Amino acid sequence: MSLRWRLTIWYAVASLATLAALFFAVRRLTGSILLSDLDSDLQNQAHNIASNLSAVSLADASELEHLVREPREISLGPGRVMIVIDDSQGNELAASPSARDQPLTLSEADLSTLADGGSLTRSLKSATQHTIRLYAETAPASDGDAIVVAAASTSAVDAAVDRVETILIGVVSAGAVVSIGVGYVVAREGLARLQKVVDIAVKTEAFSLLDRRIAARNEPAEVQKLADAFDAMLERLQHAFAQQRDFVANVSHELRTPLTALQGNLDVLLMDPSLDPEVRDHLERLSGETARLIRLVANLLSLASAEAGRRLDMRPVELDVVILEVYREQGTRRADVRLRLGHEDQARVSGDREMLKQLVTNLVENALKYSPSGAEVRLSLYRDRTLARLEVTDSGPGIAPEDLPHIFERFYRGKNAARAGGTGLGLAIAHWVATAHGGRIDVESALGKGTTFRVWLPLAEAAGPRDSTRL
Repeated sequence: MSLRWRLTIWYAVASLATLAALFFAVRRLTGSILLSDLDSDLQNQAHNIASNLSAVSLADASELEHLVREPREISLGPGRVMIVIDDSQGNELAASPSARDQPLTLSEADLSTLADGGSLTRSLKSATQHTIRLYAETAPASDGDAIVVAAASTSAVDAAVDRVETILIGVVSAGAVVSIGVGYVVAREGLARLQKVVDIAVKTEAFSLLDRRIAARNEPAEVQKLADAFDAMLERLQHAFAQQRDFVANVSHELRTPLTALQGNLDVLLMDPSLDPEVRDHLERLSGETARLIRLVANLLSLASAEAGRRLDMRPVELDVVILEVYREQGTRRADVRLRLGHEDQARVSGDREMLKQLVTNLVENALKYSPSGAEVRLSLYRDRTLARLEVTDSGPGIAPEDLPHIFERFYRGKNAARAGGTGLGLAIAHWVATAHGGRIDVESALGKGTTFRVWLPLAEAAGPRDSTRL
């Protein structure tokens, strides 16, 4: 998951947790306030009854009925306040019509609390399982003490709390959506400044473009430090790579002349028919090793040229003619392995003839090197509407699956390659040449069955102008 979405999710979770806490707090506070208002309403009603009770005899049932019969509205809704007058032992003396079917009987514990002139407030369940809020207090009458009970259903409070809850659920749901959107925007804006660092890093890794710089200015402190550190690292890498490239190019160039001279002298010596067989064998081995060194130097020079951004000399090239030249040059390299031409179409591509020939040579040399004695290497060329396809197929040991993703990396040596020798540059240069010409190269291999390299190149009619590509 990307950092942007992680930040968005964390922001949304934090916002939702805050909204949920606010939801429960507001719901609880609303219920408490409304219940407190209902209690105050009941207390006021009970106080009014108690104040009128002082002039009434508890034995006068008609007066008591008159006190509780008067309708009394509660302030929270259309409900009625239920009034009951009991004696000090809890026996009912009078009750309002709405209270006659409700269980407003006081318990022994309630009577004990009220015995000393106190009051109590509690909730109880009605016959229909609705919650009733009850308030009771002791009130003096003309001929003794009585207990005044005022009660009302909490349905109005519950309805109000439910409405608040519905509103809060809507607010929380909308807040969740808004928090996710705002979180994404905030994360995107916060990380947008880092995207340039990522883009430069990706281009540098993919194309070795070490001359790119972020050049950040007036960014937030963390982003500025990261950008400056990345630019400094690229500066050091560019300097180190330049030194390495110059060293490889200079050494390769200096070695090229003496190695060519050495190869020429060895060829002259081998032309002498009177050479002792043992001496000839040593000279042939020396000539082979010298040729290998010359190829290595040529590869190193190609590598240095690629890293230096060499511009290719793009001209129309008859690719079938190049393949024939490589076939003639490499056909006798290994007497025990047969190099033969397979399917061959005529194909003209736009490219650098020297580099295209090196691409074909590297692939053929690679196939010959790993083919067992008595095997065959096939070189083919196919042409379709817009592309030319070069194929080099061998029947060697194949390439291990874990090595396939890395064979075009410079100096990479797979398991089979390590046993056969080589420098690990041939395929890397072939890959660079194919890419620089607007084409591609891939490989199909099976262990014990052989390997096929395929190169696709645009035909001259389909190929446009291209700049050089770095390895």
